[in-house]
Amino acid sequence: MTDDRPLGFYLRVLAAAYLLWAVFFLTAGHLAAMLPSQDLRTPIDRAIPLWEWTVWIYDFCYLVPLFAVFAVRDGHVLNRLLLAIYTATVTACVIYFLIPISYPEPV
Repeated sequence: MTDDRPLGFYLRVLAAAYLLWAVFFLTAGHLAAMLPSQDLRTPIDRAIPLWEWTVWIYDFCYLVPLFAVFAVRDGHVLNRLLLAIYTATVTACVIYFLIPISYPEPV
């Protein structure tokens, strides 16, 4: 980090940005769950098994942005990273609301 912006400043910025992202993500997920959805799985998708013990890998993706503050040494790069995360989230939400997709729970 640069000397004029200490690590604590970036931690506060990242915490606020993560909270904003989490609220948006959970709200969009709740609203999208009420939409009529389609199942777009193919036979190849149905052939891939779901191993419950691997779900932690998916959950870990929600924590990765929090570690960015320790890897990024420049405030401008952190801003670009946060902007990229927000852009990807908003783009995915728009697409998901246009084409709501469901994935049935495996038996």
